[in-house]
Amino acid sequence: FLIRQLLTCEALCLSHSRGLTSIAGGKIKRFYKQAHVTKSGPGAYEINLDQRRLRTPGGQPFVVPHEGLALAVVQEWNSQVNHIDRTRMHLTSLCNSAIDNPLGLSRDQQAAALLEYLETDTLLFWSTEPEDLHQLQRQRWQPVLDSVNQQYSLRLAPTLTLQPPQIDGEGLKKFRARLASLNSWGVSGVRFAAESLKSCLLAVCLLDRRLPVSEACSLSRLESQFQADKWGQVEWHHGVDATELECRVSAGTLLALVSHDWREVQLAGAAATATSRQGK
Repeated sequence: FLIRQLLTCEALCLSHSRGLTSIAGGKIKRFYKQAHVTKSGPGAYEINLDQRRLRTPGGQPFVVPHEGLALAVVQEWNSQVNHIDRTRMHLTSLCNSAIDNPLGLSRDQQAAALLEYLETDTLLFWSTEPEDLHQLQRQRWQPVLDSVNQQYSLRLAPTLTLQPPQIDGEGLKKFRARLASLNSWGVSGVRFAAESLKSCLLAVCLLDRRLPVSEACSLSRLESQFQADKWGQVEWHHGVDATELECRVSAGTLLALVSHDWREVQLAGAAATATSRQGK
């Protein structure tokens, strides 16, 4: 299932990036023939453009901890045609931020910032009218809330006002522990997805592989799509918005999944080594 999820995220990100290139500005001419991956050490994969090592905006070597992530970034660079459109290269941008950490935030600080999104989480703010929108929110959002509440022993309930919902701090222990289990790369990916979806809950559902990216994006855009269906829409504009959202969320989810999977392999390897040494 993990492999299918990763391939889906990668395919979405790459196909959407190609589709949006023609309408994006701020591009520079492609100056390389081929991007490729070089393993530079244990759990270290660097990106090269021809024979030149790719560097981050901060001047550091562009090195990622997972081969699958490196290959996805390489495809992002190789998918550029005549010009490089960095505004659509979300995986590259995410990795740059994770490596440079321009704000100097620790992993725990990033995880704490993620928790703050709960107070304004899209899934917790329901409309009272029109009635058909309220019923649609109940139909589409309530099952997600029920699932998250059950898995993490939470008691999250939606609010019908502009006041933030009541969130039991004591009940967040399990949810907080889930975020704390991520490495800095994983936290960066989940945070990017949460910012894009305006929902920490949906981002964590993606991390737990409970939802596909397309469904998470549909749930995030539920109200705007309802209004568009009712009053009409500028087809091109709404199509771009939806496509861009899926592209961003796909990139964040891919980074989170491969980073979390890589960390679990590391921990399993360390445990096996420790057990072997004890046996001796």
